[in-house]
Amino acid sequence: MLSKYIIKLESVSSTNDYAREILKNEAYKSDIVYVTTNEQTKGRGQVGNIWESNKGENITCSIIIRPNMIEIADQFNISIAVSLAIASVLEEYLPGVSIKWPNDIYVRNNKICGILIENSLIGSCIESSIIGIGLNVNQTKFSASIPNPTSLAIELKNYFNIDDIFTLISNKIALYMSRLYNAESAGFKNEYLKKLYLKGEKSNFKAGSIFFEGIIEGINEYGMIEIRECISRTLMQFGFKEVEYIH
Repeated sequence: MLSKYIIKLESVSSTNDYAREILKNEAYKSDIVYVTTNEQTKGRGQVGNIWESNKGENITCSIIIRPNMIEIADQFNISIAVSLAIASVLEEYLPGVSIKWPNDIYVRNNKICGILIENSLIGSCIESSIIGIGLNVNQTKFSASIPNPTSLAIELKNYFNIDDIFTLISNKIALYMSRLYNAESAGFKNEYLKKLYLKGEKSNFKAGSIFFEGIIEGINEYGMIEIRECISRTLMQFGFKEVEYIH
């Protein structure tokens, strides 16, 4: 198992920004450093979105890893490992858990967890990664601007101990990252595909200004999503931000 160090903060603007300062100062040498907080005042999601989280109700944390043996071409394996780790913990509580490409965690059609990964490169390898995680645990009310949020409390009508859930998540991530570091991740892609949201179902998408109906078939070796367009039967591949789901 990889060594880990946990930093607990009462409040911070962004755990990812705090983690970036740690990396800059090389303050901790553990294999994995977790930065967690009760309150994040300027949390960020994917594509520059704000991550909403009520104080003390959810898991908001960032993880620092230094996977300098992972090639840039294989960087999506980090996303796979983290999303699988979180999904596997949530599956112990909930049915209907899936991974919406690239790494949002869904319960049926609602989002329960967002993941933001920022990699720093050196040569052809990843020098370090900061992995921001926002997992909705006890929050039950969200602003109307958030389209489809859910939480453990909403799904199970119960209150959960944040520290207990965080311990499960942090241990599982350490386990999956250890497998990735030790070249024991051969089954990760198949495991990820089994959990891939809407895989094999007709769904609506938008690429640029084009709307189309397609079926998700999988991901390629670089983590790009593969969607077969229903009318032409063309298999198309998209990178992050190049395609969006239309509900």
